[in-house]
Amino acid sequence: MKISQLIPLFFSIVLAGCATGPIRYPDLPGPITLAPSSEVRTSTITAGDYQIGNSQVFVGGASDLTNNGANAMFGAVGVLLAIKVDERNNAAAVGAHEQKLGLNFEQALQEKLQAHVAQMPEGQRYMVSATNSPAPSIVVAPLARLVIASDKLARLNFQLTTFFKTSAGDDKRKVYEYYSPTRLSFAQWSESQAAPVQQAVGHALDQIVPVMFQDISGQLADPFEAGRPTIRWSQKNTPFSSLSTSVVLQETANQFVLAPKIGGYIMPFSVVIVDKSRIERQ
Repeated sequence: MKISQLIPLFFSIVLAGCATGPIRYPDLPGPITLAPSSEVRTSTITAGDYQIGNSQVFVGGASDLTNNGANAMFGAVGVLLAIKVDERNNAAAVGAHEQKLGLNFEQALQEKLQAHVAQMPEGQRYMVSATNSPAPSIVVAPLARLVIASDKLARLNFQLTTFFKTSAGDDKRKVYEYYSPTRLSFAQWSESQAAPVQQAVGHALDQIVPVMFQDISGQLADPFEAGRPTIRWSQKNTPFSSLSTSVVLQETANQFVLAPKIGGYIMPFSVVIVDKSRIERQ
């Protein structure tokens, strides 16, 4: 288990109440409103990542001192220093391309949500509101992470985090993440006003949004269901990528939808969507 994963996961586990069952969306009688968010919440950020300005783009993977167990010997100060060094190294890696890569995605998200709702048979149950609208049923926050691969090229991991109240009134969140197979240099990612990033984000939204709506409507498999298959896997060409065990929620010819397991425990707030070509199975 990586320290950088533990920091946001610690708060997630606390908020989830050490959940031993699935996190379910409320079954609301009226229209379910979804509001894109321009916020970046610290609970969704990987420790040591560098945020480009006030954007929804982060850079990670240039170094991995945060996950060096030796730093823990120096307590919180050692870990915080390691995080700062990783942030500095990630900032140096993106370098002069930073200005072009400082993007926000709430508008693209709103358009994808609206397009998906419009073609759903039960679309009348949902309403997509304006960015940062007050009191929606579900807040949806986008975030992109450019992760430096072993060949110094960067891959884009894109996530949507939903924030909502359960039927019991408890505050919950779920994270949906797609790992893009495209690997480019930062110079290539920033070409034509970062058009490759926008294209990759559009593709990622096409993968995530249908799965998110499946989950909201209660149609996605329960990761705690007895007998569900599991796989052990790691990401190809990604430095510091550790072997993961996940519950298979859905499988197609080219893709897995997974619920990660950490330390033997299912993470009910996390859904990973990954192309089979992107991973190595153990």
